[in-house]
Amino acid sequence: MIDWTGLSLPFSVNDLISSGNGLIGLVGSFVLLGLAFVFVPMVIELLREYAFTGKENEAFKRSGRGEWDRKKRINVAFDRVKSRKGH
Repeated sequence: MIDWTGLSLPFSVNDLISSGNGLIGLVGSFVLLGLAFVFVPMVIELLREYAFTGKENEAFKRSGRGEWDRKKRINVAFDRVKSRKGH
């Protein structure tokens, strides 16, 4: 076993925690920006597809062939976004 009794560190636990928080504060904004570049185009595409399927729903209501509820329109929009992305 190693004897750790004579060991002293040049920093305390509070110093370590404050340094970690500072690092998270510095890097966190860049990580959030990177995630925005990934997810915002998908959200925009989803909203466009949702709006398109909403127009289709109005056409179904006028024709009398049936009516889609909100959940079906969202599922169709998700499927269209996935098929365009190639997942």
